[in-house]
Amino acid sequence: MSYLDDMKQNDENLKRYKRNLLHFDNERKQQQTNKKLKKRKLKYDDFRLPKELGDIVCRDITKFKAKSHNKDKQLKEFISYTYFKYEAPNFLLHMMKNSKMFDIDKNDIIAENNLSFRFYLKRKIIGDINGIDILKTVATGKSMSKLFKNILIKKEVHFILNSKRYELKEAILEGKMKYLNFNEKQIDVILETRITDDIFSEKTKYFLNYIKKYDINYKIIKELIDYTYMVEFNNLKDFFSKNLKNMLNDSDIWHVEQIFINNNKKTQWEISFEHYEIEFKKVIEKDKENKDIINFDIYTIDEILNAKGLSIEGKKMKHCVSSYVNSCSNGYSSILSMKLNEKSIITIEINKNSNSIVQAKGFGNREINNKEYEVLKSFSNENNLKIGKYL
Repeated sequence: MSYLDDMKQNDENLKRYKRNLLHFDNERKQQQTNKKLKKRKLKYDDFRLPKELGDIVCRDITKFKAKSHNKDKQLKEFISYTYFKYEAPNFLLHMMKNSKMFDIDKNDIIAENNLSFRFYLKRKIIGDINGIDILKTVATGKSMSKLFKNILIKKEVHFILNSKRYELKEAILEGKMKYLNFNEKQIDVILETRITDDIFSEKTKYFLNYIKKYDINYKIIKELIDYTYMVEFNNLKDFFSKNLKNMLNDSDIWHVEQIFINNNKKTQWEISFEHYEIEFKKVIEKDKENKDIINFDIYTIDEILNAKGLSIEGKKMKHCVSSYVNSCSNGYSSILSMKLNEKSIITIEINKNSNSIVQAKGFGNREINNKEYEVLKSFSNENNLKIGKYL
């Protein structure tokens, strides 16, 4: 290599070094800016105003003053102050906050191109009512009862607007159940099921009234939902005219039939959760020198990925998990098996819609103990899952 070539190479290296130095300097400045943003209270010009919502701004944004120092809380405060005359419903506030349409980082291209909230605004939610209709009605303090006339009654609307649920369909279903005087356990269990995808059907209307009529215990509601929403029948009125004893008997027969049917199925589905393992020390006894002899309990959790696996699990554990083939193959649920030292001890159901563990049962549907709950909690933390209140 000649002297001139060396000079050119050195020159290119110097330019590359300067570019890298400038890049790192910009990154450092951005980090410092972000730290300052986190520490200070944000003002109106730290937020982006989406064009789609320009006509429903209800206050002078230049007078906005944040109360909290937390970035998320300040964003909520800004949305509430700017768009809502009264307290904002949780489902709208959550959707708007997570949409990135108000993103503080004005260079964030993702914020400009975000589609989730824009899609929500245009999508038909109930009948001919779309997201922007709901937002404008709530934001301007107009009557939601008039907007939902002939669809929801006034008391149901009141419960919906005061719901703490993050999804509109969950808030609507909760409003309907509160109007029917369901207790909190019944509400939480039902919201973890497939009914949330079918809230305005005649079947759901009949089913909710049936639960109210017999005040059905929350522990058996899920079995009835599996039966009711998987069985095809012609006349809803006749089906729900059965007394509770006959309904439960028919449900038990159906679950047993599903076990036999699914034993012969070769259905399988994709994995959603990887193998999980955790160890706990266990002192067995003392040796001659009075020292602890330590052994380990090994807990594992694995997903069941086919109909045959569910059938085997159901036979081992003496319960009806085999009837969950359709729920798993259709993507509603994932079923997992917890083992202690390679022996099955707990069967787990995860609802994929709510991303939560909704059932965990031992042999013969026994309740889980404290140690098993601890393992379940550790597994849920690793997989960002919620745990149902009433396992």
